Amino acid sequence: QDQVFVYTPRGEIKDLLAGATPLDFAFRIHTDIGYSCVGAKVNGRLVAPTSDLQNGDVIEIMTSRSSRGPSRDWLNPALGFLKTHHARVKVRQWFRRQERTENLARGRAELEKELRRLSLKLAEVEETLLETYSYLSVDDLLVAIGGGEITAHDIALQLASLIIAEEAPATAPPPLSVANPRERDAT
Repeated sequence: QDQVFVYTPRGEIKDLLAGATPLDFAFRIHTDIGYSCVGAKVNGRLVAPTSDLQNGDVIEIMTSRSSRGPSRDWLNPALGFLKTHHARVKVRQWFRRQERTENLARGRAELEKELRRLSLKLAEVEETLLETYSYLSVDDLLVAIGGGEITAHDIALQLASLIIAEEAPATAPPPLSVANPRERDAT
């Protein structure tokens, strides 16, 4: 009673949670089919993506190569697009991956812009960044910059202060020594 058994156009049987939708079915077949789903036919008739599937239905998923991927609305339980945990998890993963990619690119651009002001390249300071900040990889740091957790300007200021601290002892004048008058007389 808590499952429905539906068929693919090839006659393969798939079991889903009762109340599952064509989108749930699409993700059950393959994640990429779910991501590129633009519609569905149930028993040869076009249906709404929120339709409940019934035992014995034959579901055909329509996909598009130019699909932009899932909609955030799919995650809203009140709208009824997805009923299965598996499908919701896959949609959340897609959005996390998209956000990470966008944040990585944005963070790289912001940091490289700030580093150019210091006449530095990212490859030259990667080790210093990993030692200074508690990120496992430079990509994780760039994602944090792109996501607004830390600013590229703050990192540039930190790097500039580290560079000045490293150069200061080398360029500082030798300390003045006051000779002991007794030692001077002894020579």
